[in-house]
Amino acid sequence: MKNFQHFLQKRVRQSESGFTLIEIIVSLAVLGMITAGIGSTLALITRTAVEKLPEIAVHDQLRSVAALIKDDVGHAESFKLETSPTYLTLRWRDQSTFPPTPYRVQYYWEDSALVRQLYVNEVAQAQLSLLQRVNIASDVSFTVTTQANAFVPTSNVRTLSATITVTTLDFNDIPVLTSTTVEVQLRPEQTAYL
Repeated sequence: MKNFQHFLQKRVRQSESGFTLIEIIVSLAVLGMITAGIGSTLALITRTAVEKLPEIAVHDQLRSVAALIKDDVGHAESFKLETSPTYLTLRWRDQSTFPPTPYRVQYYWEDSALVRQLYVNEVAQAQLSLLQRVNIASDVSFTVTTQANAFVPTSNVRTLSATITVTTLDFNDIPVLTSTTVEVQLRPEQTAYL
């Protein structure tokens, strides 16, 4: 009897040392489902990133244009707004040179692109086309608003606003409207010229 019990215990231990074919098939099926889920998730993430790429590019361009306009307005001693065609002209002098060097920057639309034209000593220098990847339509409007200064009743606060609206096509050819507004508070010495 002792030998028989020893034989049964040895047989049970041998059968527990490996996996059965059914256990292997079930584990492969579970692993396959997990892999399929991860694969479909990665495919969805990749497809979404590719679809959003043009929209992300337009947002990046709008941020760059906004920073450029803000920087130019910060330098400007005077400005001029035109409504037809819509453009903004900014002027300033570089006082670090002798004689002071006059600068002029114009923003205007040309061939579905916002153009920044720089003039130094009234000679055209760099022309930079901004928002070039716009598929459908674009619009820009420049305005100057004046509000009463709450702290100094005899003075007003003027703000130059540039609103840039861009309509592009997304991955599924659906129009997407994107807009940004740059607002720069004008210094009292910054004047409008005719």
